[in-house]
This record gives sequence, C-alpha cells and structure tokens, in this order.
Amino acid sequence: MATSTTDLSAAGDYLTKADNAIAASTGAANNAVAELTDVAASTKTTSESVKSDAETVKSTANKIGETADAMVPLASNVSEDAATVRSDAETSRSQAQTWLNTGSDILSLDTEAGGIAGEFATLYSQLDPDLQVTEASRTAREEAAAQTESAVKALTRAGVSPTAAAVASVRSKLANSTSALVASVKTKAKQAGITLQMDALEQGLNMAVSASGLGEQFLTDAAEQTASAANLDTQAAGILNEAGDLYTQQGNLTISAGTLQLNAEQANVAAGSALASAYESLQASYQTAAEYYSTQASSILGLALEGVDTTSLF
Repeated sequence: MATSTTDLSAAGDYLTKADNAIAASTGAANNAVAELTDVAASTKTTSESVKSDAETVKSTANKIGETADAMVPLASNVSEDAATVRSDAETSRSQAQTWLNTGSDILSLDTEAGGIAGEFATLYSQLDPDLQVTEASRTAREEAAAQTESAVKALTRAGVSPTAAAVASVRSKLANSTSALVASVKTKAKQAGITLQMDALEQGLNMAVSASGLGEQFLTDAAEQTASAANLDTQAAGILNEAGDLYTQQGNLTISAGTLQLNAEQANVAAGSALASAYESLQASYQTAAEYYSTQASSILGLALEGVDTTSLF
C-alpha cells in the first residue's frame, strides 16, 4: 500500500513537535543552569566575605592573645614585688622584736643584757647611793689623813717632838674635824647618789619608751607591708585570671574563625555540587527526551513509509 502524504506530514509534524519539546527542555535546562550559576557566584561572593570575616576574627584573636601574653610576665613581676614586700615585713617584725626587747631589758636593769640596755644597767648600778657614800667617805678619810700627816710633819720639821702634846692635840682636832667632814660628805653623797639615780631612771625610762615606740612602729610597718603584699598577690592573681579569660576568648574566636572558614568552604562545595548535579540531571533529561522523541518519530516515520495509517496515533 502506498504511503499517503498525510501520513508523512503527520510524521513530520510529530518530529517537529519532538524538536520543539527538546528545544523547550533545553531552554528550561539552560535557564536552570544559569540560575544555579548565579546562585553559585553569589555563594562564592558570600563565601569570600565570610572568609574575610574569618580572617578579621582570627586577627582579633591574635591581638587578644598578644595582650594576654604581655599580661603573664606582668603578673609575675607583681608577684615578685609581693615577695619583696613580704620579706620587708619579716625584716620589720624582726627589728620590732629587737627594739621591744631592748626596751624591756632597759627597764629590767639587767647588767648581763647586751647593747645599750646592759650599758645603762651597769651605769645605773654604779650610781647606787650606798656606793656613792662609801666612795665619798673613803675619799674624805684619805684626804683628812693626808692633811694630818702633813701637819705632823710640819711640826716635826719645826722641832716639835712627835710625842709632844702639841702633836697629839693636832691629831685630835683633825680627827674630830674628819668625823664631821665624813658625816657631811656621807649626807651629800647619799643625796647626790639618789639624785643621779633618779635622773638615770628618768633617762632610762625615756630610752625604754623610745625603744618600745620604735618597736611598735616597726610592727605597724610590718602589718602595712603584709597587707600590701597580700594586695599585690591579689592583683597578680587578678591579672592571671584576666589573661586566662583573654586566652579563652582567643580560643573561642579562633574556633569561630575556623568555623566560618569551614562554612565558607562547605558553601562553595555545596554550590558547586548543586551546579554539577543540575548539569548532570538536565543533561540526562535532555538525552532521555531526545532519545524518546527521536525513537518515536523514527518509528512513526517508518510505519508511514510502510503504508500504515498513523493518523490514529495523534
């Protein structure tokens, strides 16, 4: 049976429709690819911006780390200052005890005590009124004896016999005079000894008060130095804590920077993968459509050439 013009025309129309369908699919595919390309480009731009932000965050983290690094030796220096002040406090306490002991030793009048306390006690004991009386009496008697012997020698040189009544009379008068002199000297010596001891006691008391005052001042200094050392220790600990906080911030920012960079890379990869998948999917769909329409059109055309009525297929 001859093939009709209608059948050929129908087959041609079908081929035309197949071509148009493929063209439409290709256009849609191109549009989809173009849109995904724009999305990928936008993603890349955003990714670059995110990377820039990540670098900024990393730079900030490094600066914070540098600040923390500078704070650590500062804290060490403050701790060393605290140790020095604490040592000064120990020295002050030692000095305080020395002066407090000196004041106590002065008041105890212990001649065995060392330093100025022992010297003062020795001096005070030498000012004992009884010793003063004894020494004054001895001196007065020695002086009187010397005068008596001098008078006797003068009479002897004048030709008076040592056994004469005149010599005896001189000795008697000088003896009476010596007794009166010794009695007077004793009274004055005792009074002088008492006065000297009173004056010495007053000076000793002043010395003791002064020494004790120095001791108390050293104790005050020691307390202030101890408090200052504790304050420095607190400052050092605070600086180290701040440094630790800064290191923590640095670590968090570094992690954030890494996360931002990772997100940017993942976004780029995801965009590229999506675009590649779109190309593959669209290419597969184009190929399937083309093969389908081509196969169907060829089949219809073959049937039409064999004289088969294909109009019922449309």
